[in-house]
Amino acid sequence: MNTPNTVKSKIDNILHELPRFGSYAFADLAAEKERIRAILAKILEKREEEPQLSGFEEKILAKALNVYEPYIDAAIQRKQTGEIIIRPLHTIASIQPEQIETGAGEKLWIKSVLKTRYALSMPDDLILKLESVRDCNFRIRMEEGFTDPDLPDLNGMAHSEQFSLLPEGYLSRNEDGVPLLYATARSTIPLALDMQNVVRIEFANRNHGGELWRHPHYQLNDGCFTSLDMQGFLLRSRLMAHISKSQQRYEIKLYDHGKLIAESRNFQTRHAKHALVENENLLSNVALKEAILKLTPRPGELPEEGFLEKFDTAQKDWFASVRAKELARIGMDLDV
Repeated sequence: MNTPNTVKSKIDNILHELPRFGSYAFADLAAEKERIRAILAKILEKREEEPQLSGFEEKILAKALNVYEPYIDAAIQRKQTGEIIIRPLHTIASIQPEQIETGAGEKLWIKSVLKTRYALSMPDDLILKLESVRDCNFRIRMEEGFTDPDLPDLNGMAHSEQFSLLPEGYLSRNEDGVPLLYATARSTIPLALDMQNVVRIEFANRNHGGELWRHPHYQLNDGCFTSLDMQGFLLRSRLMAHISKSQQRYEIKLYDHGKLIAESRNFQTRHAKHALVENENLLSNVALKEAILKLTPRPGELPEEGFLEKFDTAQKDWFASVRAKELARIGMDLDV
Protein backbone atom coordinates (compact mmCIF):
# COMPACT_ATOMS: atom_id res chain seq x y z
CA MET A 1 0.00 0.00 0.00
CA ASN A 2 1.33 3.42 -0.94
CA THR A 3 1.79 5.69 2.05
CA PRO A 4 0.10 9.10 1.52
CA ASN A 5 2.56 11.96 1.22
CA THR A 6 0.91 13.75 4.16
CA VAL A 7 1.62 10.73 6.37
CA LYS A 8 5.22 10.47 5.13
CA SER A 9 5.76 14.12 5.94
CA LYS A 10 4.35 13.68 9.46
CA ILE A 11 6.51 10.56 10.05
CA ASP A 12 9.64 12.44 9.03
CA ASN A 13 8.71 15.34 11.28
CA ILE A 14 8.16 13.10 14.33
CA LEU A 15 11.29 11.01 13.79
CA HIS A 16 13.35 14.18 13.34
CA GLU A 17 12.35 15.24 16.85
CA LEU A 18 12.58 11.71 18.31
CA PRO A 19 15.61 10.28 16.51
CA ARG A 20 16.45 7.59 19.04
CA PHE A 21 13.02 5.93 19.08
CA GLY A 22 12.42 5.20 15.40
CA SER A 23 9.72 2.74 14.33
CA TYR A 24 11.17 -0.33 16.02
CA ALA A 25 10.33 -1.91 19.39
CA PHE A 26 12.71 -2.21 22.34
CA ALA A 27 13.21 -5.57 24.02
CA ASP A 28 13.45 -3.87 27.40
CA LEU A 29 9.88 -3.37 28.68
CA ALA A 30 10.59 -0.10 30.45
CA ALA A 31 12.36 1.33 27.41
CA GLU A 32 9.49 0.22 25.16
CA LYS A 33 6.95 1.96 27.40
CA GLU A 34 9.04 5.10 27.24
CA ARG A 35 9.13 4.89 23.43
CA ILE A 36 5.35 4.40 23.17
CA ARG A 37 4.66 7.25 25.59
CA ALA A 38 6.95 9.62 23.70
CA ILE A 39 5.55 8.79 20.26
CA LEU A 40 1.90 8.95 21.31
CA ALA A 41 2.52 12.27 23.02
CA LYS A 42 4.25 13.57 19.88
CA ILE A 43 1.35 12.42 17.67
CA LEU A 44 -0.99 14.40 19.92
CA GLU A 45 1.32 17.42 19.90
CA LYS A 46 1.59 17.43 16.11
CA ARG A 47 -2.11 16.81 15.44
CA GLU A 48 -2.98 20.46 14.82
CA GLU A 49 0.15 21.17 12.77
CA GLU A 50 0.23 20.96 8.98
CA PRO A 51 -0.22 18.63 7.27
CA GLN A 52 -3.32 17.68 9.25
CA LEU A 53 -4.29 14.02 8.89
CA SER A 54 -7.64 12.34 8.60
CA GLY A 55 -8.59 9.67 11.12
CA PHE A 56 -7.60 6.91 8.69
CA GLU A 57 -4.27 8.58 7.86
CA GLU A 58 -3.46 8.95 11.56
CA LYS A 59 -3.99 5.21 11.99
CA ILE A 60 -1.51 4.63 9.15
CA LEU A 61 0.93 6.90 10.97
CA ALA A 62 0.54 4.97 14.23
CA LYS A 63 1.04 1.66 12.42
CA ALA A 64 4.13 2.94 10.62
CA LEU A 65 5.66 4.05 13.91
CA ASN A 66 4.81 0.67 15.49
CA VAL A 67 2.45 2.08 18.14
CA TYR A 68 -0.84 1.07 16.51
CA GLU A 69 -2.09 -1.23 19.29
CA PRO A 70 -1.58 1.27 22.12
CA TYR A 71 -2.92 4.03 19.85
CA ILE A 72 -6.31 2.33 19.47
CA ASP A 73 -6.42 0.85 23.02
CA ALA A 74 -8.16 3.26 25.39
CA ALA A 75 -6.74 1.62 28.54
CA ILE A 76 -3.15 1.92 27.29
CA GLN A 77 -3.80 5.49 26.26
CA ARG A 78 -4.80 6.34 29.81
CA LYS A 79 -1.76 4.63 31.30
CA GLN A 80 0.75 5.96 28.81
CA THR A 81 -0.29 9.56 28.31
CA GLY A 82 -3.15 10.38 30.65
CA GLU A 83 -4.82 12.26 27.82
CA ILE A 84 -8.37 11.62 26.74
CA ILE A 85 -7.89 13.20 23.33
CA ILE A 86 -5.32 10.64 22.10
CA ARG A 87 -8.25 8.71 20.65
CA PRO A 88 -9.14 11.06 17.78
CA LEU A 89 -12.57 12.60 18.03
CA HIS A 90 -13.06 12.18 14.29
CA THR A 91 -13.43 8.42 14.85
CA ILE A 92 -16.72 9.26 16.55
CA ALA A 93 -19.60 9.27 14.08
CA SER A 94 -20.92 12.71 13.29
CA ILE A 95 -23.76 13.91 15.47
CA GLN A 96 -26.98 13.20 13.61
CA PRO A 97 -30.59 14.26 14.28
CA GLU A 98 -32.88 11.33 14.89
CA GLN A 99 -36.59 11.14 15.58
CA ILE A 100 -37.68 8.71 18.29
CA GLU A 101 -41.05 7.73 19.73
CA THR A 102 -41.54 7.63 23.48
CA GLY A 103 -43.55 5.01 25.35
CA ALA A 104 -46.44 7.49 25.44
CA GLY A 105 -46.39 7.75 21.64
CA GLU A 106 -44.77 11.21 21.57
CA LYS A 107 -42.29 11.80 18.75
CA LEU A 108 -39.10 13.66 19.71
CA TRP A 109 -36.04 14.84 17.84
CA ILE A 110 -32.75 13.98 19.53
CA LYS A 111 -29.01 13.96 18.79
CA SER A 112 -27.62 10.48 18.15
CA VAL A 113 -23.94 9.52 18.41
CA LEU A 114 -22.81 5.88 18.17
CA LYS A 115 -26.19 4.66 19.48
CA THR A 116 -26.08 7.14 22.38
CA ARG A 117 -29.05 9.48 22.59
CA TYR A 118 -28.67 13.08 23.73
CA ALA A 119 -31.21 15.86 24.08
CA LEU A 120 -31.49 18.12 21.06
CA SER A 121 -30.60 21.14 23.23
CA MET A 122 -27.20 19.79 24.33
CA PRO A 123 -24.15 21.50 22.76
CA ASP A 124 -22.17 19.42 20.24
CA ASP A 125 -18.84 20.07 21.97
CA LEU A 126 -20.25 18.78 25.26
CA ILE A 127 -21.57 15.65 23.54
CA LEU A 128 -18.15 14.91 22.01
CA LYS A 129 -16.47 15.30 25.40
CA LEU A 130 -19.00 12.99 27.05
CA GLU A 131 -18.59 10.38 24.32
CA SER A 132 -14.81 10.48 24.72
CA VAL A 133 -15.18 10.10 28.49
CA ARG A 134 -17.52 7.14 28.05
CA ASP A 135 -15.27 5.58 25.42
CA CYS A 136 -12.15 5.79 27.62
CA ASN A 137 -13.96 4.96 30.87
CA PHE A 138 -12.72 7.97 32.83
CA ARG A 139 -14.09 8.89 36.25
CA ILE A 140 -15.54 12.40 36.09
CA ARG A 141 -17.26 14.95 38.28
CA MET A 142 -20.23 16.89 36.87
CA GLU A 143 -21.76 20.17 38.01
CA GLU A 144 -25.33 21.11 37.17
CA GLY A 145 -26.77 24.57 36.73
CA PHE A 146 -29.07 26.79 34.69
CA THR A 147 -28.72 26.12 30.95
CA ASP A 148 -31.88 27.69 29.52
CA PRO A 149 -30.80 30.56 27.21
CA ASP A 150 -34.15 32.22 27.91
CA LEU A 151 -32.93 32.94 31.46
CA PRO A 152 -30.36 35.61 30.54
CA ASP A 153 -29.02 36.51 33.99
CA LEU A 154 -28.97 32.88 35.18
CA ASN A 155 -27.75 31.05 32.07
CA GLY A 156 -24.59 29.10 32.91
CA MET A 157 -24.79 29.62 36.69
CA ALA A 158 -24.03 26.53 38.78
CA HIS A 159 -26.69 25.35 41.21
CA SER A 160 -26.03 26.15 44.85
CA GLU A 161 -28.23 23.18 45.73
CA GLN A 162 -25.51 20.85 44.43
CA PHE A 163 -22.44 22.73 45.63
CA SER A 164 -21.59 20.62 48.68
CA LEU A 165 -21.60 17.27 46.87
CA LEU A 166 -21.07 17.10 43.11
CA PRO A 167 -22.05 13.80 41.43
CA GLU A 168 -19.01 11.84 40.27
CA GLY A 169 -18.60 8.49 38.61
CA TYR A 170 -18.40 6.73 35.26
CA LEU A 171 -20.46 7.60 32.22
CA SER A 172 -22.38 4.76 30.63
CA ARG A 173 -25.67 4.33 28.80
CA ASN A 174 -28.76 2.26 29.43
CA GLU A 175 -30.42 -0.15 27.03
CA ASP A 176 -32.25 2.76 25.39
CA GLY A 177 -28.98 4.58 24.69
CA VAL A 178 -29.54 7.32 27.28
CA PRO A 179 -26.23 8.48 28.85
CA LEU A 180 -26.17 8.16 32.65
CA LEU A 181 -23.59 8.64 35.38
CA TYR A 182 -22.87 5.69 37.70
CA ALA A 183 -20.96 5.77 41.00
CA THR A 184 -18.77 2.81 39.97
CA ALA A 185 -18.10 0.97 36.72
CA ARG A 186 -20.34 -1.87 37.97
CA SER A 187 -23.19 0.24 39.34
CA THR A 188 -26.69 -0.51 38.07
CA ILE A 189 -28.47 2.48 39.63
CA PRO A 190 -27.61 5.87 38.05
CA LEU A 191 -26.85 8.98 40.08
CA ALA A 192 -29.47 11.72 40.24
CA LEU A 193 -28.30 13.96 37.41
CA ASP A 194 -29.98 15.88 34.61
CA MET A 195 -27.50 15.66 31.71
CA GLN A 196 -29.15 18.60 29.95
CA ASN A 197 -28.31 20.91 32.86
CA VAL A 198 -24.58 20.18 33.07
CA VAL A 199 -22.49 23.38 33.21
CA ARG A 200 -19.05 21.95 34.03
CA ILE A 201 -17.14 18.64 33.88
CA GLU A 202 -13.82 17.81 35.49
CA PHE A 203 -11.73 14.69 35.94
CA ALA A 204 -12.22 12.95 39.30
CA ASN A 205 -9.23 10.70 39.85
CA ARG A 206 -5.59 10.99 40.85
CA ASN A 207 -4.09 10.25 37.44
CA HIS A 208 -6.05 12.89 35.58
CA GLY A 209 -6.94 16.27 36.92
CA GLY A 210 -8.37 19.51 35.74
CA GLU A 211 -11.39 20.75 33.92
CA LEU A 212 -12.68 18.96 30.83
CA TRP A 213 -15.56 21.23 29.75
CA ARG A 214 -17.47 24.26 30.96
CA HIS A 215 -20.56 26.11 29.77
CA PRO A 216 -19.64 29.13 27.60
CA HIS A 217 -21.46 31.40 30.10
CA TYR A 218 -20.36 29.52 33.20
CA GLN A 219 -20.85 31.37 36.51
CA LEU A 220 -19.94 30.16 39.98
CA ASN A 221 -22.93 29.46 42.20
CA ASP A 222 -24.04 32.56 44.08
CA GLY A 223 -24.89 30.71 47.30
CA CYS A 224 -28.60 31.40 46.81
CA PHE A 225 -31.34 28.76 46.75
CA THR A 226 -34.64 28.94 44.89
CA SER A 227 -37.41 29.63 47.39
CA LEU A 228 -40.10 30.53 44.82
CA ASP A 229 -40.50 29.35 41.23
CA MET A 230 -43.89 30.32 39.88
CA GLN A 231 -45.35 31.91 36.74
CA GLY A 232 -41.97 32.98 35.40
CA PHE A 233 -40.81 34.41 38.74
CA LEU A 234 -37.80 33.12 40.65
CA LEU A 235 -37.05 34.36 44.13
CA ARG A 236 -33.70 33.09 45.41
CA SER A 237 -32.50 33.47 48.98
CA ARG A 238 -29.42 33.01 51.16
CA LEU A 239 -29.00 33.31 54.94
CA MET A 240 -26.53 36.09 55.73
CA ALA A 241 -26.60 36.29 59.54
CA HIS A 242 -28.53 35.35 62.69
CA ILE A 243 -29.55 38.63 64.33
CA SER A 244 -31.40 37.04 67.22
CA LYS A 245 -33.13 33.78 68.05
CA SER A 246 -36.19 34.73 66.02
CA GLN A 247 -34.71 37.17 63.53
CA GLN A 248 -32.38 36.54 60.61
CA ARG A 249 -30.96 38.60 57.76
CA TYR A 250 -31.18 37.27 54.21
CA GLU A 251 -29.95 38.10 50.76
CA ILE A 252 -32.80 37.83 48.25
CA LYS A 253 -32.80 38.06 44.46
CA LEU A 254 -35.91 38.45 42.32
CA TYR A 255 -35.87 37.28 38.68
CA ASP A 256 -38.61 37.79 36.10
CA HIS A 257 -38.19 35.28 33.24
CA GLY A 258 -34.52 34.95 34.12
CA LYS A 259 -33.76 38.67 34.25
CA LEU A 260 -32.60 40.04 37.59
CA ILE A 261 -35.14 42.66 38.71
CA ALA A 262 -34.16 43.41 42.29
CA GLU A 263 -31.78 42.23 44.97
CA SER A 264 -31.30 43.01 48.64
CA ARG A 265 -28.91 41.86 51.34
CA ASN A 266 -31.00 43.43 54.02
CA PHE A 267 -34.18 41.38 54.20
CA GLN A 268 -34.82 40.74 57.88
CA THR A 269 -37.47 38.25 58.96
CA ARG A 270 -39.62 38.77 62.04
CA HIS A 271 -40.94 35.25 62.45
CA ALA A 272 -39.58 32.21 64.24
CA LYS A 273 -40.60 29.97 61.34
CA HIS A 274 -38.60 31.99 58.85
CA ALA A 275 -36.98 29.11 56.95
CA LEU A 276 -37.43 25.47 56.10
CA VAL A 277 -35.99 22.94 58.53
CA GLU A 278 -34.06 21.03 55.87
CA ASN A 279 -32.30 24.13 54.53
CA GLU A 280 -32.15 27.42 56.42
CA ASN A 281 -31.35 29.28 53.18
CA LEU A 282 -34.86 28.53 51.88
CA LEU A 283 -37.58 30.90 53.01
CA SER A 284 -40.87 29.59 54.36
CA ASN A 285 -44.15 30.88 52.92
CA VAL A 286 -44.42 33.28 55.87
CA ALA A 287 -41.08 34.88 55.03
CA LEU A 288 -41.73 34.70 51.28
CA LYS A 289 -44.96 36.62 51.69
CA GLU A 290 -43.15 39.26 53.70
CA ALA A 291 -40.38 39.55 51.09
CA ILE A 292 -42.87 39.88 48.22
CA LEU A 293 -44.78 42.59 50.07
CA LYS A 294 -41.53 44.52 50.43
CA LEU A 295 -40.84 44.10 46.72
CA THR A 296 -44.36 45.04 45.61
CA PRO A 297 -45.51 48.04 47.70
CA ARG A 298 -48.85 49.76 47.18
CA PRO A 299 -49.56 51.46 43.82
CA GLY A 300 -47.71 54.75 43.54
CA GLU A 301 -45.20 53.76 46.23
CA LEU A 302 -41.66 52.37 45.89
CA PRO A 303 -39.78 49.81 48.00
CA GLU A 304 -38.49 51.30 51.24
CA GLU A 305 -35.21 53.19 51.04
CA GLY A 306 -32.12 51.11 51.83
CA PHE A 307 -33.87 47.82 51.14
CA LEU A 308 -32.66 47.34 47.55
CA GLU A 309 -28.99 47.22 46.55
CA LYS A 310 -29.56 49.49 43.57
CA PHE A 311 -32.51 51.38 42.23
CA ASP A 312 -32.66 52.67 38.66
CA THR A 313 -35.21 53.81 36.09
CA ALA A 314 -35.72 50.30 34.67
CA GLN A 315 -36.57 49.00 38.13
CA LYS A 316 -39.04 51.83 38.74
CA ASP A 317 -40.76 50.98 35.46
CA TRP A 318 -40.94 47.30 36.44
CA PHE A 319 -42.46 48.06 39.87
CA ALA A 320 -45.19 50.03 38.08
CA SER A 321 -45.83 47.22 35.55
CA VAL A 322 -48.45 44.48 35.33
CA ARG A 323 -45.82 41.88 36.27
CA ALA A 324 -45.29 43.55 39.63
CA LYS A 325 -49.03 43.28 40.28
CA GLU A 326 -48.95 39.59 39.31
CA LEU A 327 -46.13 38.97 41.79
CA ALA A 328 -48.11 40.77 44.50
CA ARG A 329 -51.07 38.45 43.86
CA ILE A 330 -48.79 35.41 44.13
CA GLY A 331 -47.59 36.66 47.51
CA MET A 332 -51.14 37.22 48.75
CA ASP A 333 -52.17 33.69 47.67
CA LEU A 334 -49.35 31.92 49.54
CA ASP A 335 -50.57 29.61 52.30
CA VAL A 336 -49.03 30.51 55.67
